Amino acid sequence: LANFVTRCYLDAVEERGRFTISVTGGKALDLLARAITKEPYLSFVDWRKWFVFILEERCVPLTSPCSSYRMVDEMFLRHLRIPELQVFPAYDPEVRLDE
Repeated sequence: LANFVTRCYLDAVEERGRFTISVTGGKALDLLARAITKEPYLSFVDWRKWFVFILEERCVPLTSPCSSYRMVDEMFLRHLRIPELQVFPAYDPEVRLDE
């Protein structure tokens, strides 16, 4: 998965100058994070070119143990140098699960 994402990153940067990815918590994130947060990816990738959109299907606060954002942050973002303003969690505190 990390090789595939890296190829997509290289193609996107060549075409558009940036790489955009949407992620959520779960097994795919775990698989990607285990590889891409380590060498050779860690040094090879220009993380300033990444724009990360975090999907949140659970309608919980970002700090909730069930939050996809929290999982992505702990497993992925904390280990990379993606600028904070290029990370976009999909969260609206006005939306509740029971609505």
